[in-house]
Amino acid sequence: MRHDIGHIYADTEVGRFEFYPTFKNIRKICEPDELAEVFANINGSIQSKINACLSAGYKSLAYNYSRTLYQWCALIMQSCCDDDITPLVGRIKWEKSAKHFQAGIMPLEHMVAVSKILLKHGLIGVNNASGKDGKKCSEIDVYDFVRIAMSHLDMTAEHAENLTKTEFDKIMSVKFPDDKNSKTNGAPSDEDYYEAMAMLDRIEAKRAK
Repeated sequence: MRHDIGHIYADTEVGRFEFYPTFKNIRKICEPDELAEVFANINGSIQSKINACLSAGYKSLAYNYSRTLYQWCALIMQSCCDDDITPLVGRIKWEKSAKHFQAGIMPLEHMVAVSKILLKHGLIGVNNASGKDGKKCSEIDVYDFVRIAMSHLDMTAEHAENLTKTEFDKIMSVKFPDDKNSKTNGAPSDEDYYEAMAMLDRIEAKRAK
């Protein structure tokens, strides 16, 4: 698997599960106007609420937040995996009235770690320098990147939506290099570019079977 662009896997006692945080899969998680909140939830927002509740002695409320965190992580992981991940993470329940959830073999903290990796590569990219001005984004439409890839990289929609944000950034840096920053921006070589394109072809061929 290509960890450098966010393609990861988990070999477990219940099978091997492969995760691809492509634009197409990230878009399955929720609507664009919800994605920024989901990113914040997975990256500490909900955990902070859990810790605060536990410190105040509100164990029941902390449990409810833990269930919400579990549900979001399970949804993110399932959206990025072609196989049913129920044996890995348990039953995914979204009913607000649910009194409990059935956990799988993967601990919640590991689910959070995997979800963070998937969102990082699917939304932000590893070497992305944008967003440093501190401005919050209320809406993230990953298909904006798909349209850019179609327009500037001459990709088909199917090809473009199977990119991760990390991979998109790498390919764009090769296509439109910044001479002043070329030595420090981590831009891949032409070989890396063609390797990435060949890999996408293999992934698409595998999924078409």
